[in-house]
Amino acid sequence: MLLNRRIIVGVCGGIASYKAIELVSRLQQAGAAVDVIMSEHAEEFVRPLTFSTMSHRPVYSDLWEPSGKAAETHIELGEEAELLALVPATANTIAKLAHGIADNMLTAVALATRAPVLLAPAMHHHMYTHPATQANLALLRERGAVVDVIMSEHAEEFVRPLTFSTMSHRPVYSDLWEPSGKAAETHIELGEEAELLALVPATAHTIAKLAHGIADNMLTAVALATRAPVLLAPAMHHHMYTHPATQANLALLRERGAVVVEPEVGRLASGEVGVGRLPETAVLLGAISAALARGGELAGYRVVITAGGTQEPIDPVRYIGNRSSGKMGYALATEARDRGARVTLISGPVALAAPYGVEVTKVETAAQMRDAVLAAVDRADVLIMSAAVADYRPAHRAAQKLKKEGVGGAQVYQMGEAFALDLVRTPDILGELSALLDGQAEKPASQRPLVRVGFAAETSDLVTYARAKLTAKHLDLLVANDVSRADSGFGSDTNKVLLFHANGEMEDLPLLSKTEVAARIWDRLVPMLHQA
Repeated sequence: MLLNRRIIVGVCGGIASYKAIELVSRLQQAGAAVDVIMSEHAEEFVRPLTFSTMSHRPVYSDLWEPSGKAAETHIELGEEAELLALVPATANTIAKLAHGIADNMLTAVALATRAPVLLAPAMHHHMYTHPATQANLALLRERGAVVDVIMSEHAEEFVRPLTFSTMSHRPVYSDLWEPSGKAAETHIELGEEAELLALVPATAHTIAKLAHGIADNMLTAVALATRAPVLLAPAMHHHMYTHPATQANLALLRERGAVVVEPEVGRLASGEVGVGRLPETAVLLGAISAALARGGELAGYRVVITAGGTQEPIDPVRYIGNRSSGKMGYALATEARDRGARVTLISGPVALAAPYGVEVTKVETAAQMRDAVLAAVDRADVLIMSAAVADYRPAHRAAQKLKKEGVGGAQVYQMGEAFALDLVRTPDILGELSALLDGQAEKPASQRPLVRVGFAAETSDLVTYARAKLTAKHLDLLVANDVSRADSGFGSDTNKVLLFHANGEMEDLPLLSKTEVAARIWDRLVPMLHQA
């Protein structure tokens, strides 16, 4: 597997630098061609001679050496590499990579290469868990896609190829009939190597060609050559989109497995308002992620997730609620979708857009959420109760707004007097569900047991309360966080959680973005599902 593969090992400063020596030796013994690039600080721990002895190749470090050859070398190294592994990766170098800073040989090669980049962070735990470091790592993880752009001849009338090649750092393809004849091979290679073909925007003309097998340009030729999923985002005048021929062509493509991202209603290029507007980028990215997830590790699994807070009405104007933003639950739903699951998201009132491809059921009260959960969970494989459900509700809801002064016979509470509100318990959704499931006869062999996950938002005695809830609710996993922290819990984009497993194990995760926390949670749940 490693024979003759071109690998760059980037060594950053830090006591862990010595571990890179063994890595280089093992790679070289396996037959890989290993180039080592050292940061200036790495040389304070290990000398270049050590690595050149192990790799049998020169070691690179000085981007500014007098001959000027390094200006060519960092490009050559980047172009020839099949993998760039930074071992160890310090917080300083991670930050540089995340923000495009190229002030030494290592970071310059990192910007020049189109090879996959592997990071092995090593630093003090306070530095690793710092929000800035975690944000930089998240930013680097998001940059993993390799994008090839194919333009139709008419697309070039609106945007020049240079724009896309600058953004993708790869060539743009358009001419199927170029004189060299290489396009005859290229369109096959592009089709075979693609994991997804996304046509954005897809015109009525191109949709018709795809539906009827016409391959008269580079784009349609690749579409016929590929066996990857095809995603279409139609965008055109509303009369063209609603024309029976266009709708018939889209229906035919859907039958063949194409994913169609429906256009939005809005102002069109003609100035008219109607259906045919290209969806926002966030929607398109969600659709692409969902399409790529077909056949993912959660394909075939049904997931139910609750998110946000509930609102228990006092009168038509006021309610009892909490500060939950729903961000954690929405991140969990998005991550499950991106792994191929069929997701139902039961959401309290939030200011978040519904994730593309996720079925969203909107509720307001704890009773409504209970009913929605019981209705959705029957055929589910996983239930994640991340919603902040109110524990109490007013015993009586006033039919009209409560007034400080009586007008027209309205119910009154006097100014200056204490206002008493009788509260009663809301449904214990997990408790009811546990009693229901545990009292049932065994599920049919064809139906997997339900994996149950709960959340505990606490301000004190976190471990004690979390362990008690884990046991009382018969959970497989409980996620607990201290919402009194400014950087964790309600409204924040980061979370600091403890994971409590049914076997008694406890994991203390560092401060992470909620997106990363969601990924870590699913990393734990997937093995549970596959073992069930």
